[in-house]
Amino acid sequence: MTDSDDLQPYIKEFKEFKDGENLKVSEEWELVADTTTANTANKVKVWRKKEGALYSYKMWGCLENLELEPFNEYFLDLKYRKVWDSYTTALDVVETKGDNSMIIVWLFKLPIPFTSPREYLFDRKVIKVDGIYVLKDLTVKHEKVPESKSNVRVETYNAVTLYATHPKGIQLYVNNLTALDLKLSLPKTFINWAASTGLKSYLDTLRDNYVKYAAYKKSENQK
Repeated sequence: MTDSDDLQPYIKEFKEFKDGENLKVSEEWELVADTTTANTANKVKVWRKKEGALYSYKMWGCLENLELEPFNEYFLDLKYRKVWDSYTTALDVVETKGDNSMIIVWLFKLPIPFTSPREYLFDRKVIKVDGIYVLKDLTVKHEKVPESKSNVRVETYNAVTLYATHPKGIQLYVNNLTALDLKLSLPKTFINWAASTGLKSYLDTLRDNYVKYAAYKKSENQK
């Protein structure tokens, strides 16, 4: 089975999500955020489903007036992510595995009530199918990155991110995201807030730093 075959269910669902008004999601998924009717340049819908002690998430978003290829370069630039993401304290490639796969370690500082940074160690595969960029992130272990007592290793990170040209800009879709394995019992109200507000603000942050990316590249080239 090829990487493309493995990702076909996600690609199929992405193609069916023509816009934010007509998304069809099964009843087991709970809608927790919706800005598709708001007067904003970023449209987003967020759903979640209980998975034991964790939640899986789907997020559909539209970033209006953005172009696909510049967005892809920006989105995959790990060095720039460390510049604009104040919660990211480390984001590095551990090993490159061919043209479309790499092992990445990501250290993520969380706000109160969390005290220890969360560490994600995952295999990222990147492919392009029918004009759609597909990123598959899956937790792995690696001999070069043993677990640290000062960080909390997230063991269930599993995400597929897809983005492509949309009539209004960029269509972005994140599926099966179980990244909230935070090793800490939290009130449901906090989880609800993080899901609805956090994921919506994520799109705003993506747009803001996409706009700044050209200036960043120019400054880097002048060094």
